[in-house]
Parts: sequence; structure tokens; C-alpha cells
Amino acid sequence: MKKCAILMLAAGLILGAAAASSQAEELNIQALIDGAATGETVLIPAGIYRVNLVLKAGVILEGAGAETTILDGGGVGPVIVAEGGGVVKGFTITNGIEGVKASGGPAGIFENVITGNSGSGIRVGGGSAVIVNNLISGNRGAGIDTARAFILAVNNTVCGGERGFGFWKSPGSIAANNLVALSRVGLGRDEESEPDFFNNLLTGNITDFSPFDFPGENFREPAPAAGCRLDEDSPYRESGAPVEGVPEELTAGIGALLPAAFPLETYLGIMAEAGSREPGEQTLVEYELLDEPGIFRVSTFFPRPEFKIASSTEATRIDDPMAVDRESGERLIERLVADDPSAVEVWGWGGVDYPREDDRYVLESFFTKPESYFVSLDGQLNFIRETNFARIRVLIPEGYRIESFSPEGEIDPETGAVTILNPARELIEINLTLSPL
Repeated sequence: MKKCAILMLAAGLILGAAAASSQAEELNIQALIDGAATGETVLIPAGIYRVNLVLKAGVILEGAGAETTILDGGGVGPVIVAEGGGVVKGFTITNGIEGVKASGGPAGIFENVITGNSGSGIRVGGGSAVIVNNLISGNRGAGIDTARAFILAVNNTVCGGERGFGFWKSPGSIAANNLVALSRVGLGRDEESEPDFFNNLLTGNITDFSPFDFPGENFREPAPAAGCRLDEDSPYRESGAPVEGVPEELTAGIGALLPAAFPLETYLGIMAEAGSREPGEQTLVEYELLDEPGIFRVSTFFPRPEFKIASSTEATRIDDPMAVDRESGERLIERLVADDPSAVEVWGWGGVDYPREDDRYVLESFFTKPESYFVSLDGQLNFIRETNFARIRVLIPEGYRIESFSPEGEIDPETGAVTILNPARELIEINLTLSPL
């Protein structure tokens, strides 16, 4: 297979950053991430960094540009793990098991060169990700691999490896204006995955679609002379299609636009728009405040029976989980993962047809955390909880009235339940104060 031009480009970029490597050795990026607040940007100067990072939920990690800011995973694990979401922008990400491994909350991956990883360039397992304007080449697995997740992938160049795109149990994802070149399989998917895959250019792949052809409107051409990049006179440079929620300046052509750089606010706007379109964006979490402070019931509702729920903090204990199909009343399979933080994994029984239906599959459990649900010295009942669900409902106990709550929401006048909408699925803090009647 022809060596990808982007691989050679990435090698040159790494050499160009060598002069800043001594400064990089003194910078503790993980400590900066751990100390950042939700929504805060951690700026990383040019240099070569030998790291395996865990991105804190809601934190934005921004490099000085992929041509000068190199994250090297040392071949021992993912270079970046984004379990709770966050943003990664402006790096070369290389020499990991995966380049970026994302799950849970919405992740944004923008303007990166992701190359030379022994597994996938980007792997999204559960949750969602917005992947725009990246060069993803020379990774041994898939360029972009998706399992039980939603992605919006627009104007990326994906080159080499086993698959350009891989989808497993991931209905509803969107991929448009991507150049998918020189892979063994351009798009691989199972029968449950039906991405909206349109206006992509597939070129030089051994097989464009596997295990079956794809009905969408895409371009299929021989390999371009420039390998992983479009020829200078290629008509596809101006053949982009509009994508809802993505600015026109990003969708004029096909493939990544690097080294062109766009403001961070542009990408954050795309993430906000994508959150409102994601399948299952109406996913609901319901907190029922019990008579005994310190313990509250949590019910989470999903459109499919495969999902994972994790506590937002290590101090929260999850007790007595039970997952059911609300339509049939039958139990699902659940497994409590004793980890920090603890989590529950849920999936359906083999051989059973589980239709997609909003709020049909529910996990009920009890959370124990006195710091989240407590009586203050003045006798008021307080509930404080972080969450990134799109819909949040809090059921208050009898004998209490609401004094205050944030963020903004609605109060049911009959039941007193509080409903808060969070369509972008940002990490927010609920703060509810109740007084005795």
C-alpha cells in the first residue's frame, strides 16, 4: 500500500518541534488538567510531550498547533482518554494504543494530526463525539472507530489502516465531507449501524464498504496522485456539502482544511448544535429524594438496552441496581463495576429484538452520598449533584417546599418536581434547597 503523505508530513512536524522538547519535559500537563474547572481552557505551548493523559470532563485542551505541539503516548496506552467529554484541539497525537479514546459525555476533537497509533486513531465507545477538521493517518486499526455511540464527523482526512470508519451498534451517526483513502475497508459497519454517511470521497481503498454496500450519495474514485491528500487541481476541493450546524467556511470542500485554524468558539458552537441532534438527546435522569438524607434513588432512561452509568464522583456508592424493559417488564442484564468512580453496565439478552424507543429501558439504583443530600444547620434540605444528562428531573419528598434551585428549570405545580433541560449535555451542577412546610 502506498505510504501516506500525511505520515511523512507528521514526521517533519515532529522534527520541527524538537527545539521545544526541553521545555516540554518540565510541564506537567496532567496536573494542569486536574486543576482546571469545567469549561476552562488549558493551553499547551509547542514541544514534544511524552504523556498518557486523562482529560477531565468539560476541560478544553488546546495546543499551539499540530505542526509544533506533539503528544507521544510511548506505545503503552491511549495518548488521551476522555471518559467524561472535553475538547482536544491543535496537536499531533501519536505512538499510542489509541490516539484519542472517548466515552461518556460529549467530546470534541478538532484540528489534530492523529498518526502512528497501534490501534485506532480515534475510538468512541459510548456517549458522543464531534470530530471536525483532523488528519487521521497511518493508524493500524480504524481511523475513526465507533461502538454504541453517536458521532458527527465532518471534513476529516482519514487514511490507511484496517478501516477508515468503523461503526458497531451505533445508529444515527453523521459523517460528511470526509476523504477516506488507502484503507483496507473505507466504511465497515454492522446491521444496527446506519450512519448518515454522505458526500464523502472514498479513494484507493481495497474495499469501500463492508460487509455490504452503502446506499448514501458518496464519491468513489481511484487513488489520488498525492496519496492521502487531494491533488492541487482536484475538483473535490470545492465539492463540500452543507452540514446542519457546521459553518460554511468549514464545509466548502472535502477533507481536512489543515493547517487552516478556526477559533475555538466555532467548534464549541458545532458541539452545541450536535448535542440537539444526537439520537437519544432526550435521555432522562430522575433523582428521587427520599425521607432519609444521604440516600437518593436514581433512575436513568435510554432508547436502547445497552448503556453504562457511572457516578460523577469517587465518593458516591451505587447500591441495588436493577435494569428493566418498561414495555415488557422483563429484566435486562446489569453488572456493577466496583471502580472509582463506581459504575453499572447494562445490556440486553442475546437473540431478543429490542426496538429503539425513547425512555423505554431504565436502570434504577440507590446512590449513597451524604455530601450531595443533607440537612443544613438551619433545618433546610439540600441536594447538590453534577450531571451531563439532557433532561433532569428531581422529585422532592413530601412535607417540603422549594426555596431555590439552579440552573433554571420548571416546577410542576401539582407534584413539585423540578425539570431542567440541558440539550448540549454539558456538565452542570444542580443545587436545590428545600424547607419544611
